[in-house]
Amino acid sequence: MKKTVKILLGLTGTVALAGGLVGVAQATTPAPAALKVCVSKSSATVRMYANGTGACHSWERTVTWNAAGQAGARGATGSTGKSGPAGAPGANGKDGLNGLNGQDGKDGKDGQDGKDASYAGGHWGVVHRNVIGNGDADLAGATVAPPLGQGALNLRTGSPSDKAAFGNETDFRGVPLSTLSAIGYSVFTTGENNAVAPNNMPSITFEIDPNVTGSSNYASLVYVPENSAANAWSSIDAKADAGKHWGLTGAFFNAQPDRCGLNGPRCTFAEVMAYLSAHNDTAQGEATLLTAQITKGRDFAFSGAVDALVIGDTTYDFEPLGVYAVR
Repeated sequence: MKKTVKILLGLTGTVALAGGLVGVAQATTPAPAALKVCVSKSSATVRMYANGTGACHSWERTVTWNAAGQAGARGATGSTGKSGPAGAPGANGKDGLNGLNGQDGKDGKDGQDGKDASYAGGHWGVVHRNVIGNGDADLAGATVAPPLGQGALNLRTGSPSDKAAFGNETDFRGVPLSTLSAIGYSVFTTGENNAVAPNNMPSITFEIDPNVTGSSNYASLVYVPENSAANAWSSIDAKADAGKHWGLTGAFFNAQPDRCGLNGPRCTFAEVMAYLSAHNDTAQGEATLLTAQITKGRDFAFSGAVDALVIGDTTYDFEPLGVYAVR
């Protein structure tokens, strides 16, 4: 049979304990951190002071326990809750101010007008007294890149009776032929030209005063090389050419084979110079230039171009607006 235990809670309430469990009627004042009671040794009656202090009687024993129980074990972490709906977009912020470097600069001043293009060819041009029939020579742009610049001297003859000539009748007058350290040019020809004849090429022509005993004071020294490669620019060294491609015009020089006549076996440039020197009229001085020209005809129909003419230590660049000396 269980005993009934009465607990005196201060002066305001009682607590009944059954089977070791204690029920407490809570006072209006806060509960102390520790509970101290006096338990009768004979009847197990419990009395408790509200303030947890005071002495038990001799027939009682003192019992003390914590008001709060020990902390329980930590529970498992709960699952993550679902994300809430997205909030409404915030209002746009104000535009920032332009930085110093972000502002547009002021327009620059207009430049000066360029000068009008002008001809720079000096005394170079068509040598009209040597042009016959439909022979044409003109400075123009080149459709295939020339060796110098953007242009070239275009030459055309429509038939064997035509002749074209382009040159300088002023600047070379009186220059000794022997002082020309180099002679040459670049030629653009075609397969159609090459099919006509093996030597259907533009010529380098010097009108000279040969000063040869028995001759007149005029002849043309003409260089006519073998055909160069078709549809391409070819550089030709006329002075060093080992072929017999040089000849002198006029009845005197074509009267005998050893005189390097253009209508005869012809000569190398070195052989021409040797002949002129060996037969020089010393009273008149050595052979000198009168003009320098690029010519074509009268021999075969032709359409092609010339550039980078070399005479002595100067190369002449044929351009649409003139002839430029390049040293």
